[in-house]
Amino acid sequence: MHFRVGIVVLLFVFGVTAYGVASHSMLTQDEMWADLNHVADLITRVHPDPFHSGTEIEFQQLLAELKQTTIEPMERDKFFYVINQLAVFVRDGHTFVRLTDEAWHLPARFEWVSDGIVVVSAHDESGLYFGDQILEIGGKTPDNLLEALAPIVIAENTHALKAYGGQRLASGSILQYLGLVRDNKVDIYVKDIAGEQRLVEVNLTRQPLSPTETRSWFGWHIDGDNSLGYFYLDQCANTSEYRDVLKEFFQAVKDQHVQVIAMDVRRNSGGDSRVIDEFISYLPVRRVRSHFGEIRYSPEAQEQRGYSRDKGYRRINRIYQFLGLYTLNIPKLSDATLGFSGDVYILTSPITFSSANWFAVIFQDNELGEVLGEPTGNAPTSYGDILRFTVPHSQFPMIISHKSWIRPDRSRDPSDALYPDIHVPTTVRDVQGYQDPQLEKLREIMQGKYQR
Repeated sequence: MHFRVGIVVLLFVFGVTAYGVASHSMLTQDEMWADLNHVADLITRVHPDPFHSGTEIEFQQLLAELKQTTIEPMERDKFFYVINQLAVFVRDGHTFVRLTDEAWHLPARFEWVSDGIVVVSAHDESGLYFGDQILEIGGKTPDNLLEALAPIVIAENTHALKAYGGQRLASGSILQYLGLVRDNKVDIYVKDIAGEQRLVEVNLTRQPLSPTETRSWFGWHIDGDNSLGYFYLDQCANTSEYRDVLKEFFQAVKDQHVQVIAMDVRRNSGGDSRVIDEFISYLPVRRVRSHFGEIRYSPEAQEQRGYSRDKGYRRINRIYQFLGLYTLNIPKLSDATLGFSGDVYILTSPITFSSANWFAVIFQDNELGEVLGEPTGNAPTSYGDILRFTVPHSQFPMIISHKSWIRPDRSRDPSDALYPDIHVPTTVRDVQGYQDPQLEKLREIMQGKYQR
């Protein structure tokens, strides 16, 4: 992890088991109340701005209400959806409790796009098929589901709530918590690609559905007909392999006289922000404004980061922003002939988060290119650099941000997402037809202007 920006991948993995604690283990009232108090205290003490989306009074009221729901013993996996509401209150995608050991799953995968929820893969015996549009799950419409998921799914905006909520709808524990499971089965009302509607009774299974698509975390190709160089990056890892392939890409861009390049971070939830510096090094700029921030000191931050202080805040001098001195450290190209001076597009989606979100923010705020696609799942001014914890009795892993990050162009705030310059939503029909509306829109823009 490179801590210049202190941003991490949202969907990090703590492990396949929950420190030896079974998901069905029972927790007593005393244990649950102790855990609730522990998490509430940690958030209040560690997070740089725990009450930016609500007041401290509202937070304490929520804590009291959650205690009232845990008077009787409760299974651990059900308690997760209680305690995680304290983290949801903060509205920070880098602050959450994680459920690591789930017993039951729907044998399907869903994607929540602009106009609905659609099945993108399913087990042959589930009764669900690719392209089925979800009309109801357990009697709840997509609007009902969105309302039910809001208090229990970590999301900084509605776009992220749909994206991550759609993924979580395959979780047996979340379906059980929402009361959508009957005799270990879930009634799902769908409309297939042909428009026919049917009711499917789907059994929960012990094993989650395995991914059907695998690809390298980065790759590229040249669309010679449209003079387009396309590079996708599914995680932010500033490895030598990434840098070597990036150089190969720009060599091909030069050799084939490409006029437009697109960086696709639609499947990227973050990592090491130095991938941005490397990419920008091929552009004709050497001074690029970046985020600046603030550290929240605490005993926990001192222990995990080695700070000399255990309380208070430290801000990067705001005169830096005024003078434009807080800039990226752009590497110098080893081969100056590979520099690219054409148009650049950044492709985004609600999955775009953390360092991937910074990619789009830096390009938009510095006017280095245009952002095309859908709103991201992360606010441009947000939080990060996580500290790691384990909740004492339930043994849930937890992370909490201890830094705030402010976008380069403050005049664009407030904003709950990075909104694209060219908005191109994905629809149910797009998924059903294996269409890529963002790339299609980019080619449409280029036709006539760049076509050879």
